[in-house]
Amino acid sequence: MEKQHVKETDWSKLSDPVKTILERIDINGRDVDLVIGEAIDIPYFKGIVTEEMAMEIFSYQHSDESKEHYSATREGDVLKVKFLRRAF
Repeated sequence: MEKQHVKETDWSKLSDPVKTILERIDINGRDVDLVIGEAIDIPYFKGIVTEEMAMEIFSYQHSDESKEHYSATREGDVLKVKFLRRAF
């Protein structure tokens, strides 16, 4: 039996909450402001937006996989995520 090679992707390195947030932005096709330290309640994730989550979202925009699906800027404790085009 041949051994399967599993490709490691940047997406696979994201936390589940971050994947859920990015999927929700893609599904809705709308921009969102995420306030670090505040709670959000979206389908499949209810919790606090952490600094680590904000950094994951900010960094992933530069991934080859992201291919300009969104852009993110930071203004103090607010991560502004701008929807650019659908990924999923």
